[in-house]
Parts: sequence; structure tokens; C-alpha cells
Amino acid sequence: MLKATTLCTRLMQLGVSDRRMWMLRRPQGAVFWTNVLENFTADQWRQHFRMSRTTFEFVLQLVERSLRRKSTNWRKPLEPHRRLAIVLWWYATPGEYRTISCLFGVGLLTVCTLVHEMTMNVFKRFISLPRGEALQNTINGFAERGYPLCAGAIDGSHIPIIAPQEDAAAYYNRKGWHSIVLQAVVDHNFCFTDVYVGWPGRTHAARVLSNSPIFQMAEENSGYLFPRENSRIVNGVEVPVHLICDAAYPLKKWHMKGFTNHQALTPQQRLYNY
Repeated sequence: MLKATTLCTRLMQLGVSDRRMWMLRRPQGAVFWTNVLENFTADQWRQHFRMSRTTFEFVLQLVERSLRRKSTNWRKPLEPHRRLAIVLWWYATPGEYRTISCLFGVGLLTVCTLVHEMTMNVFKRFISLPRGEALQNTINGFAERGYPLCAGAIDGSHIPIIAPQEDAAAYYNRKGWHSIVLQAVVDHNFCFTDVYVGWPGRTHAARVLSNSPIFQMAEENSGYLFPRENSRIVNGVEVPVHLICDAAYPLKKWHMKGFTNHQALTPQQRLYNY
């Protein structure tokens, strides 16, 4: 067997050491940022990113450390502001990965990876059930609208998709088109505080809920989704802080829905439902 030094010498003599690294140059990404985005008006910025430039800079300050990457001998990493812009552009527009890849001058896989990483590791810090002071502010917000001890409203929405090749019928919803189900909780300001998505469009809302992390969290905590000390005793009955929902969902200690059997409701029950 050849020794390592001998092998290296032979390879150098064969010219293997002259192997060059290949990399596709995409200068248009930097051009797009400096010549186009920087010259966007306030309306154009909001139209394409669904937020103001000030909000963009604010979000960048919060996540910049998470977006920084070390430089290597292979290439310089993308700047944090460009990483954030790529993902927000994908969120805000119906553009394909391929389109955004060309626009920002990065690889197709880079766009896909950025969207996945930032969704899983960065943006989830902005979408979380209220706690502490935020929880009290949410309860107060719903109370001002006439409903006490509420920490959010939960419901589902259908996201249109192209019919999949396998088991397409499972995705064909009651509205007459193919979709996946998005279950979301919003606070008194209509801001998302919990998101769960991925079930086929034909799946009933109650089944989606029973398989979601928020359901497991509440059931494993003896039926309390929020701290029990925030509960209130009303006419001898403990009323925990809870979510509100429509009739498609089950009635739970942490999950309140309106009265059913609408044909036989009293005026007070109708008012409660409203």
C-alpha cells in the first residue's frame, strides 16, 4: 500500500491538485437589492412584503443573530437582511421558489432551505400563546368586547392546493375543491398565536383539533391550557381562561363553544352565541 505522502505526491504529479471549485455566479441578487428594493416607495415595500420598511428593520433586529452565518473558504454567506427578505417575499407573494431564486440571485435549494429553517427556528417565536402580561392584555381585550376570561378564538381555514396524485379524494373538501386544513388561534387584535396546518381538506375540524399540539398540551395539563390561577369562580363554578370556537368543535374546559339546537334557543342563549 502507498504511504500517504507518496500518494499525495503522485496525485500532485497527475495534476489533481489543480482541481478548481465550480460555483454558479448569480450577481443579479445583489443588483436587485441595491438597485430595486432600496428604491422602493413605502407603498411598493408594503405591497411586496406586506409590511412597512420600518417593520422589516424591526424584525431584522430581532432575528439578525439567528440569521448570521460564518464565512468559509467556499463562499461568503448571504447577509441577514437578504435572508429575511427572501423568506418574507415568499410569504407575502404567490411566487414560486424558482421565481424567487432568480429574483434574489440564489439557488433554488437555498430558497427552500431558508423558508423551512426560518419558519421552524426563527418565526415561531412570534407565534405563541400569550403568557404573563400578554395573557392579561388579551383577556382584557376580549372582555372589552363583551366576553370575559377569553385568551383567543380558534377556527379552521382551507388552503387551496392542486389535487395530489395519491388519495386526492381525502383532500376534496365540503366546499368543492382540494385543500389542506389550517387551524389557527388569534387574539383580540386578530394576531396569530397558534398555527397548526397539514391535514387533508376532507378532515373534520374536531379531528384536526384532537391531533394538534395545543389539544395535547391542554389535556396533559388536566384540561387547563392557561394557568389555573387566572380562573374565576362564577356562581360556585370554576371558569378557566379558555378559547372560544364554533359548533364544529367539542366542548372542553379550555374550549368554549356556543349553544347548539338553534331552533330552540332562549333570547339569552342567542345573545350569548352572538
